[in-house]
Amino acid sequence: MGLARGVLIAVAVSCTLVAAQPGSGSGPPPGGGSGGSGGGATLPTCATDGTDYEYAEAVSGAQRTITSNHCPNHAYYDINPNYAVAASSTYSLPLNPKYSPNQQTDLSEQGGGIGVLFDGGILYSPYGGQTYGRATSFTTSAPYAEGDTFDHCGGHSATTADASFHYHVPPVCLLRQLGAAEGVPSPQVGWAFDGFPVYGPLGPGGTQMKTCTVTGGTFGTDVCTDDCT
Repeated sequence: MGLARGVLIAVAVSCTLVAAQPGSGSGPPPGGGSGGSGGGATLPTCATDGTDYEYAEAVSGAQRTITSNHCPNHAYYDINPNYAVAASSTYSLPLNPKYSPNQQTDLSEQGGGIGVLFDGGILYSPYGGQTYGRATSFTTSAPYAEGDTFDHCGGHSATTADASFHYHVPPVCLLRQLGAAEGVPSPQVGWAFDGFPVYGPLGPGGTQMKTCTVTGGTFGTDVCTDDCT
């Protein structure tokens, strides 16, 4: 999928197909939506300056184990009614995943997490919940419906009942931390739950990526992605 069979975060996270289920472990379950109101908060609130951040990786045998409390490693703002809370999560991912066209999950109507990013945020699918319907284009996606609740780094929280600070779009602050620049490929920003790496939106030569089935516009045409990225 995409670069080195990795997931590529497009401007609107337009990918709707990806084999993305954690092999084992515990963490925020795949929810049905995105930025809805949360219940009574019993978990500690993440520090708004990023100082509560926890993220670690370990490799053993054929597995990569990731632990995080999902507090972002940067300052964040609460623009919707929810806010970031800390909850320790552990994910066990295959170290050497293999792409199979027979193992794909339609995310157009499946909300919740599909990966974890290096800054502690969760990568969500483009689906924004039943209120918005099936995500088939930018105008039916969570970024379109909820973009005014994303903070300056592109994230927001879905609930206060569990760790849920997440992104539907490229994590701007993390990309800046990793030295992302125009004219060069985007760096890796995290891992999908199927074990594949997740990259930012720029491909080889710094080309702004789009799917090969999309025509027109100013994005790259010689270098493009399949419908699963």
